Amino acid sequence: FMKRSKCIDEDQTKSNDANDSSTALRSKSRAYEYNLCQSSKQHLYSACTIEGTVDVVLTTFKRNQLRDQLDSVVKQTKHVSRIWVVQNENHFDVEHTISQWKSDRDSDVSVELIRFSSNAKYHGRFYVAYFMSNADYVSIWDDDVVIGSDWLRHCITLSRMNGDALIGGNGRTIMALLTGSGGPNYATQEQLEGENDFVGHSWTLRRELLRAYFSQIPETYETGEDVQLSFALQNVGLKSIKATQHGDATCKDHHFATDQHASTGQKNLQEIRQWLLCKLLARGFKTINCSNCDTSTVQECVAIFEPRARNAISDQNVT
Repeated sequence: FMKRSKCIDEDQTKSNDANDSSTALRSKSRAYEYNLCQSSKQHLYSACTIEGTVDVVLTTFKRNQLRDQLDSVVKQTKHVSRIWVVQNENHFDVEHTISQWKSDRDSDVSVELIRFSSNAKYHGRFYVAYFMSNADYVSIWDDDVVIGSDWLRHCITLSRMNGDALIGGNGRTIMALLTGSGGPNYATQEQLEGENDFVGHSWTLRRELLRAYFSQIPETYETGEDVQLSFALQNVGLKSIKATQHGDATCKDHHFATDQHASTGQKNLQEIRQWLLCKLLARGFKTINCSNCDTSTVQECVAIFEPRARNAISDQNVT
């Protein structure tokens, strides 16, 4: 889909403008064009891609693990060009935390703070990753993970080995619908090594691939950024792979992962997620191992969860 090549397709017109700050490239498999930045130009906000670079996107909400995650970024064996901190609402002094961290660290990595006065929820960070960054790769991290120092290098290598696959810190595969696993009529899901239906905790991919994500009709912004991203990339022929973890190439749960802010403990969000899974299956989402994801069962699943999801969304908006 977005396989990189320094060669330009024969049918592509080359710019003759001496002031042009980029070279347009096109994937041979799809007519997606993008621009490579030239080293002599200012890159920030210039709508081009700096080849070989990676940015990391962190999110803050009600947890404060920011300093630890900033430390994890600058310790990466793969050099990070820029850190984007996405602040959802104002639950602690993020700017002060970043300022203190900078004064305590001798790092050449730039840190940019993006503030949302309202909650941008789970999806806002992906928009920041695409529209604000100009890195070749982006890695978006949940705020409840501890990342090992070799994680980025490992994920990028794994992505390249698997045709620009999306690489995650964990994985989920739907095994069967309407089994009641974990809740009334809930689907049974398992985590597999390697390819999964969708991945989470951290997402590492070529930044330009997020365009496939944004071109899809979103079903909800309440939850499900993980499965909606994997569905969008599946539609352009890309897999979602849970990275095998070893040595310093790790992405582990922090103790925050089970605190009062964890989405897994919020019934409303889980009701919406169950509806979303079935809704995307009805739209053509392909699973790896589902034993009963046939048309009739999927339709039954949508019918069961749609009113429950509607009530849950209403409750979320009230609270």
